[in-house]
Amino acid sequence: MARFVFVGQMEYDNYALCTEPLAVKIVDSLSTVLPILLLNFIIDLYAVIHKGSTPKTKSDSADGPDPRVNELRDLREDNKYDLRNTRTVYLLEDSPPYQFAGKCRITNRIAAFNFKEDRESEVAKLRAALAEAVCSRDEIKTELNSLKASTEEPRPCLFLEKLPLELRNHVYSYLLVNPALATGTVIERHGPQNALYNGEFGLAPVVLQLNRQIHHEALNILYGDNIFIADCTQDDVLRSPIVRHQRTQRSGVIDWVDGPFLKDHPAVQKVRHWKVAIGANQGGGIVYNKLSLVLSPLKLLRNINQFTLGAADPNDLYICNYHQDATQAVPHDIPPNILTSLTHLIQSNTPLNPVFKMHDCLLAYAQAFERAQTYREEMIPDHGRPWAHLTKDPTRILPRSLTDSHARSPFKKGTPMHPVEQNLEYALIASDFNHYSRFISARSTILSYLEPQYQRICLAAQNTAEFVKANKRESGRKIFCASGIAHMMHNTKAPFATASIYLEGYAESFKRDLTEETRMQIRCEQRKFNLSYAHLPREKLLKELNDILETSSYNKFLYDLSWARFAVLCKKAIDDMDRQYLEIREARKRLFEYDGAQYEPEIDIEAWRCDEPINWDVNEPEIGPKKEAEMTGSVNGYPGFVTDEEEGDDSGSASNSGNSSGSGSDSGHGSDADSDVASEVGEEELGQLELGGGGGDV
Repeated sequence: MARFVFVGQMEYDNYALCTEPLAVKIVDSLSTVLPILLLNFIIDLYAVIHKGSTPKTKSDSADGPDPRVNELRDLREDNKYDLRNTRTVYLLEDSPPYQFAGKCRITNRIAAFNFKEDRESEVAKLRAALAEAVCSRDEIKTELNSLKASTEEPRPCLFLEKLPLELRNHVYSYLLVNPALATGTVIERHGPQNALYNGEFGLAPVVLQLNRQIHHEALNILYGDNIFIADCTQDDVLRSPIVRHQRTQRSGVIDWVDGPFLKDHPAVQKVRHWKVAIGANQGGGIVYNKLSLVLSPLKLLRNINQFTLGAADPNDLYICNYHQDATQAVPHDIPPNILTSLTHLIQSNTPLNPVFKMHDCLLAYAQAFERAQTYREEMIPDHGRPWAHLTKDPTRILPRSLTDSHARSPFKKGTPMHPVEQNLEYALIASDFNHYSRFISARSTILSYLEPQYQRICLAAQNTAEFVKANKRESGRKIFCASGIAHMMHNTKAPFATASIYLEGYAESFKRDLTEETRMQIRCEQRKFNLSYAHLPREKLLKELNDILETSSYNKFLYDLSWARFAVLCKKAIDDMDRQYLEIREARKRLFEYDGAQYEPEIDIEAWRCDEPINWDVNEPEIGPKKEAEMTGSVNGYPGFVTDEEEGDDSGSASNSGNSSGSGSDSGHGSDADSDVASEVGEEELGQLELGGGGGDV
């Protein structure tokens, strides 16, 4: 336990105020230095000062009391400190001492020394000196670097300057070429070696990091001179040293490579020589695929200068190495006619029909007609693709049958399924086997079924665009005026109702056509089907628009607020439907992208249509002569109503006898007869209101 010590000077019974350097103890547990002088002597000093006497100290002289006592008296009088309440403070003996000098001062009944200022000034001086030294060091370092750069020239690379390219390639081949990459030993994943994932193949790829020129030259040797083996003897597994680090999780095995990632692998695109091992084994040793079916993927190759097809060495096959004790490879002779025709096709420059790409375009077009994300995902066919690869869902391992009662989409339930989903399955089967004619048949069925709905959507989009254009002109109804909500007539809901009719018709056109079987499946889970669309933005906007239409007030202020909100929501709803319409149009234009120039499409892609969204910031120009409504005095296409500017004009006259629809410019100030005629004509024309205006697409 720490002991306390007394700090100060003492002579007999009196205490002396010392101005000499003192060894002050501080408390270790505090983070800052707190020099505190013990104030026991203040008690006696207080009595001495008030009695007019002086304490006995070493510094007393015969001439009078110590001047330091007077200084303390002045300090007490100036600051009005009550020395009687001063308390004694102790310090820990084990604390490190600090040497300082300064005059004692009284602060809040505690004596302290002004040693912090001296310490802070010293620290500031040291920091300034350090900063100056660092600055000088940086300047010297910069000068040295500049001198080195000016005096020394870059050292040449003797390997690149002295050796010709032929010799350098020979060196690269020693470092980067291994004939074993074309054998089955590099894809063997069983045994102690586990060469597929742990082997190094005897290569030195670090040479690619030397410099840019060596990287470019050596890369051509690595991917141009090596022959890489690819084991495709199983349907959904690819084993190759080029993709050995690209693994996916499937059924507890982490070394199977997902096929769709192969085309995106950067190294695969650089390889110039492949050795592909394919097999007719279907599994179980019961049924074997036809050889023509096994070789069908090779028909997608074109412009291959050197192509060799023959029986594989059993040592190069993973399945033979894995079951080498229980199986024996049986050599198979490829018929000459198949070999000749396939070789001629691969080395030729004939047009290619990539059915798998054609299927992707067809799927994108069909999905554009569906808005619910769940049903859109269910439109993806699952024939021949494990669910673990298709949806990245480990709970879905096996492909479903074509009629699965556990499907989430009612379009895929029942027997048969919806024609679009059913033929998408057929199209994928044809795509997997590169069967062009069967794919064309399935695609034609889908396009013929979707064409009526497509035409309805185009018609509704055109009508909505015409309605918008008619309300974006200065002389029109100005519902969607670019400068904001333009002046509208009051005491009528006609603009609201008209816009709602067009919006509802536009939205109705996007509902998919249903067969009787699909209707039955939807009816069995109607609530779930409705909820799939109820949360979408379009349904929410239409519901709010209908609420405004039913609850809008005839009060001018409330009417303007309701109309402003209605116009904003109306624009959002139209934009939402236009996005789906433009998505359909974009997918339609890409439907026959991979069919070749000789193919005649089953449908017209209608490239003449203007596929652009509505620009709400620009008003439509005035085209053609003035309408009769403008000549007869009706406003904004609705007769019998006037604008606020016309309400303030009292110079209007009665209508001509030959024009019964043109009342005075201010309906509130015209004659009663004229007002009655205007009201009758207004009601009649409102009942026969002809919607739309203008022409062409927006």
